[in-house]
Amino acid sequence: SNPFCGDDISFQILFHHGYVSRVGSQSNGCAINNASASILGETICGKSIEQLDLLASRFKILMSGGHVPNKHMELLGDLKDLVGVRRAPVRVKCALLAISALEDALELYCEGAS
Repeated sequence: SNPFCGDDISFQILFHHGYVSRVGSQSNGCAINNASASILGETICGKSIEQLDLLASRFKILMSGGHVPNKHMELLGDLKDLVGVRRAPVRVKCALLAISALEDALELYCEGAS
């Protein structure tokens, strides 16, 4: 949740042998938040835990204005289309909320796997 604007996202992720096999998401808030959640849900299916970590870090770099190598841009899938949000810096947090939710889910999954 983003307490400043009221946006929120919930993911339900089913892992099978360390890979994402199914994703469900619910999001409430602005269009950027909803689009980010939807795109991320589609993008992560079939990805490994390691790929998800890389995807999250590269998307944050991209959204902060940093350089992402071409080989990692493919991993981002349609998330890279959200790069235009950088023109409105106050809205970047809206695009990153889905990544924060994914990172929380990964942390819970990895704690449970230990």
